[in-house]
Amino acid sequence: MIRFADDTTRQQVYNMWKTVFGDSDEYMEIYFREKYRNENTLIYFDEEKDKEKAVSSLQMLPFNFSFHGGEIPIAYFSGLCTLPEARRKGFMG
Repeated sequence: MIRFADDTTRQQVYNMWKTVFGDSDEYMEIYFREKYRNENTLIYFDEEKDKEKAVSSLQMLPFNFSFHGGEIPIAYFSGLCTLPEARRKGFMG
């Protein structure tokens, strides 16, 4: 099941990012304070023994793209990741 992040899942996204990318605590603190927003984050939950586990996520960061003198609101993807044990199952593919 795919759904947007909320305050109860934010830490799961943080932990997933740390596991997959191994970024420094300093970088993680800045990113999750300045860029991360629950409403821009999608999480894939795998159902395992009647329990949901966050196994994949991505952030859609809003950005204004300049084009022929105008601006077009877009989103670019950041932090696309899947936990190592959940890879090759098509969750991010």
